Amino acid sequence: ANNPPDRCYLCKTDTFRLFRQEADNAGCEILADGTNADDTGEHRPGLRALQELGVRSPLKEAGLTKMEIRYLAKKHGLAIWNKPSNSCLLTRLPYHTEIRLEDLAMIEEAETILSDMGFRQVRVRKFDELARIEVDAELTARLQKELESGTLTGKLLQLGFKQISIDPEGYRTGNMDRRPANDA
Repeated sequence: ANNPPDRCYLCKTDTFRLFRQEADNAGCEILADGTNADDTGEHRPGLRALQELGVRSPLKEAGLTKMEIRYLAKKHGLAIWNKPSNSCLLTRLPYHTEIRLEDLAMIEEAETILSDMGFRQVRVRKFDELARIEVDAELTARLQKELESGTLTGKLLQLGFKQISIDPEGYRTGNMDRRPANDA
């Protein structure tokens, strides 16, 4: 609930300990995850937990990037080859912000509204009562028009946000880790 900077480490440690127990009970020696080569260049405290618990990351071990994985998935007919990346809703809150279920529900509903409007890759970052929206950079002008029309703004205000802004840099992974040092 305190949302520390190593929240991913804490979560992955607990989660993969449970997975390890289940794998052991099923007689499985190897436990694997979907970490890929691109993940090693980002702030990912959870990777340390995986290493400590002996979890294998075959995609990373093979040196496969997200783009290469998408290419191979498409080539082999996997329907999810272009599924937008997704991450834990906690990544939408600054570190040290108390985690409240109602905030996570608000964020999830806001992202669903935007997704239903055709914004494929979207993040709604919550700073107190402010919703800062990230979409693919080429869609920020469309997002601005949607907000100016009033319908989208009304829906987001109904969820409980008091202010709405658009991140001018657009969607990018690890954005909350780029916050000022006092947030880290």
